[in-house]
Amino acid sequence: MTKLDWSVFSRTSDVRMPTAAERYFMAGFKIVDLHPSTKMACGHDKNGIAIEARPTMWQCDATLNLGLKTGEDFWVLDVDGDVGQKALTWLEWAIGSRGLERAHHVVQTGKGIHIYFAKEPELYIPTCTRLMPGIDVLGQDGMVVAPPSIHENGKSYRFVEPTDYRYAGALPAPEKLVQLVQLGESRRIAPNAKNSGPSFSTAVDKIDSVKASPVKEYDAIRTGYSRYAKED
Repeated sequence: MTKLDWSVFSRTSDVRMPTAAERYFMAGFKIVDLHPSTKMACGHDKNGIAIEARPTMWQCDATLNLGLKTGEDFWVLDVDGDVGQKALTWLEWAIGSRGLERAHHVVQTGKGIHIYFAKEPELYIPTCTRLMPGIDVLGQDGMVVAPPSIHENGKSYRFVEPTDYRYAGALPAPEKLVQLVQLGESRRIAPNAKNSGPSFSTAVDKIDSVKASPVKEYDAIRTGYSRYAKED
């Protein structure tokens, strides 16, 4: 695993973009130049993957947003709005890992949070939308907008300073979360799909009873959340 200097996030929220780009680059991150106030990369290769940039891009245009390429040394859980926060609460409970946003590296976005997880290069994490309602995964060949970029709503991306003195940067994700993310690439359920699965109460028991079948476990978590959201 490449040694990334995660402390750079605490040194980028209140600086000009050219300085932030230089610091991320020196900290070992692969940086991407983005159109101002968007998450759209300025350049793509023939496969539609954002092209890596050099800090000099921001010296030429300090209004550009800044992205970090994901999938090699880290990946990100993108949680949007109240729907995403609610789904995250359910997901944490379902996999037995409470407080992901308190225990991991977090950035406040324009409308939610990014939770960063470290990974070994050989571990495959897909980039996929709607792992859960309001939750996307930024992994292989993906890109995440980084501080001090500006969201389209005018708010700045900001690193959430940790309160735990033991904080040492991004940590690996819980094993069950990794498993669900990998399954989620091919097992996502359409947002408006009719739910004929277990109720909120029985889904919990089902999750615990299908340890030998990760696919069934993922489906149980998804259908359980659907009923949970309706009952709230």
